[in-house]
Amino acid sequence: MELRKIVKSTSFLVISKTVQFVVGIVRSKIAAITIGTTGVGIFSQVSYMVNMISHTTLMSMNDGLVKLIAERKSKEGFPEILRRLMKSYSVLILISSLVIIILSLIFAGSLTKFFFGDEKYLVYFLIGLSCLPVT
Repeated sequence: MELRKIVKSTSFLVISKTVQFVVGIVRSKIAAITIGTTGVGIFSQVSYMVNMISHTTLMSMNDGLVKLIAERKSKEGFPEILRRLMKSYSVLILISSLVIIILSLIFAGSLTKFFFGDEKYLVYFLIGLSCLPVT
């Protein structure tokens, strides 16, 4: 009986991952046909750059917030504690995002060379920087 449950739940995961893989291949093919191979390369680098900058901006603060919420969930006055934690988290994310964006603008030329290989792609760097998620 347990073997059947394990096989059933594992098969759902396998099917999900297989569909994800096929959709990724189809998406890549459609992108290559519509924007060309150079466009796909630029799009990939912009996505990579946005993910790297976003990861740097967050600095695992979201994990720390979840830990603090879990630790204080059982304490008295939890709604007020939660409000203060969320406000502090928002302020920290805003400050770190502003610092990262300002530094990225100051070093835009060097960062464009690093991510794209040439400064002629500065416009794409700035587009990626404007798409930076802050949450």
